[in-house]
Amino acid sequence: MLEYLALPPIQRGLAALFMAGIAFPLIGVFVVRMNLITMRFMLMHGALLGGALALALGIAPLIGGIAVNLILILCLIMLTRRTELSTGYVVTFFMVLSVALAVIVIYKAGVPAKDALAILWGNIYAVTSGELLIHTLLALAIVLGILVARRPLTAVLFHPEVAASAGIHAERYRRLILLSTGLTIALAMRLVGALLLDSLILLPAVSALLVAGSTAAMFLLSSLFGLSASLIGFTLSLALDIPVSAGVTLTSALIFVMLVGAKRLRRK
Repeated sequence: MLEYLALPPIQRGLAALFMAGIAFPLIGVFVVRMNLITMRFMLMHGALLGGALALALGIAPLIGGIAVNLILILCLIMLTRRTELSTGYVVTFFMVLSVALAVIVIYKAGVPAKDALAILWGNIYAVTSGELLIHTLLALAIVLGILVARRPLTAVLFHPEVAASAGIHAERYRRLILLSTGLTIALAMRLVGALLLDSLILLPAVSALLVAGSTAAMFLLSSLFGLSASLIGFTLSLALDIPVSAGVTLTSALIFVMLVGAKRLRRK
């Protein structure tokens, strides 16, 4: 197994997964606490549309996914601010529209089926040096952003109305969270695919919420669980010859089950 780690594609994939394991669950905390679960479907479909457009234009799918997700987030912010439509209605509209446009692009541009499926399943070993840089910069931005603005973010996370009345620019922080979520989902799809990205973003955050006694512990544990699932899952994938996404998902699920069991034993 050690000889595989000498290969550059595996090294880049491991480095990207390491960064994602630390930072992406932090965004998962916001997704869970702010009830943005449905919005992630819109962003998954947006990343699919962006990837399909990128393949049709001959550019990196990750760039297309990031671009489309940023556009969707900006449109969501403008529509909910300027109209009386609820966020749920707008999210549903863009979710359906994105997947329909993705199917049209794939069909009309003659995107090969294997390339289209690669968007859904992810390909961690196809991460380029440029994409690794993007993963690193986003991970650093997420971690540093939470460290620097932990207090206002905590206020927005738990009591947005109180935060706004206290002079905190709650809407500004909310927009930053939405933009970070769009970027995170686009990058996570590149690593583990659309079908299993929740194992990297949401499940570590949910596991942390089970046992955390404070906001700081919630962020710290979500990052710790995400990193553990990433590294152990990556090791399992090499040892058992299974997809990395499956290894990460199984490990993340096992952590959750162990925490639930430990919590029940403690109550007894």
